[in-house]
Amino acid sequence: MYQERLLAFIDILGFSAAINNTVQSIEGKKREIKDETQKIYCFFEEAQSLLDKKYPDRTKSENIRVVNHFSDSIVISYSMAEEAAIFSILTEILFLCVTALQKNFLLRGAVVCNKLYHEDNIIFGPALVKASDMEKKLAIYPRIVLNDDILDIVDKHQSKWPSKTTQAQFKKNILTKDFDGLYYVNYVDGINFVINDKDGILVYFKSLRTSIIKLERFIKEDMSIKSKYLWLKTKYNITLQKYKKKYCNAESKSSELYEYLSKLESL
Repeated sequence: MYQERLLAFIDILGFSAAINNTVQSIEGKKREIKDETQKIYCFFEEAQSLLDKKYPDRTKSENIRVVNHFSDSIVISYSMAEEAAIFSILTEILFLCVTALQKNFLLRGAVVCNKLYHEDNIIFGPALVKASDMEKKLAIYPRIVLNDDILDIVDKHQSKWPSKTTQAQFKKNILTKDFDGLYYVNYVDGINFVINDKDGILVYFKSLRTSIIKLERFIKEDMSIKSKYLWLKTKYNITLQKYKKKYCNAESKSSELYEYLSKLESL
């Protein structure tokens, strides 16, 4: 009954507040309600679309299971028998984090590999228990953390990546060791893996900065937000300096991204 599966358990931060906004807007504002609820759910479809465009030949089979009907959670699992399972689930998470951020949502969660039953909307097993526990106790910040064995799986399943170069780039730029020793999917610095054009990177940086400023505004109301804000601000400032070096040069001088980054100060 159980299968060995890769599982990502992801919590949508800010989901409850967005739902409350739809309730408060009911009186004579049906359009706003529709827009708000669509915004909550459509980033998953957009992530899939981006992923399909970048990797049109990526493996698709019934071994993938996605559950997104939980009130504030997304669950993704792949069978370890699936071709390219580790590549598929990690890229899925990265693209999901990027598109969610563009909709002003942040994600927090965990990725594990363990025994799991996942058919249609029925899901249970040690993998789900482990991942949900990690999400609550270890993820803490708006990040998707990896269980210790995930990096071993990345190394052992080289044939499940599109190329050794892609695997190496992912390990170098996306799978990042944080200050507390946990590895996570680095969607802040990993934007080039998702979006190659300067216009897309510009939109992303603006969305990221907006999300951080938005978090800061709510600290007085909820002090638990402060740690999330400080974590994200630190990652943003590090990446900002890196991208300034990359794009604030003679070759990029005429671009909007150059104009934006060159005037931008750290938060």
